[in-house]
Amino acid sequence: MIICDTNCLISLVNADDQHHEEVRRLAAAQTRPLIVSPLVLAEFDYLVHKVVSNHAARRILSGLLQGGAFRLLPKDGGTRIGRSGNEEGPRESPPAGLSGPGQSRPE
Repeated sequence: MIICDTNCLISLVNADDQHHEEVRRLAAAQTRPLIVSPLVLAEFDYLVHKVVSNHAARRILSGLLQGGAFRLLPKDGGTRIGRSGNEEGPRESPPAGLSGPGQSRPE
């Protein structure tokens, strides 16, 4: 599982970015959707809106999310990755590098 930050998204959609080809190849090689948090999408939307236009931001975001290559990180901080959110049973542990409510971050 790969969790994308704003820089990853910018590199992916900006052909002039120095990391574009590397990020594009990495994203294309994944068999599972890349994970994106709502906060990353908000920052990405703000930056594209500010630098390009509101229309471009909406078009790019729609394309990223509708293509199936990305999955939105749940609002609970990642403690439900791999679940639909409405299932019964114990929650999975957060992936390394993420912490859920009441859990400390690894040092």
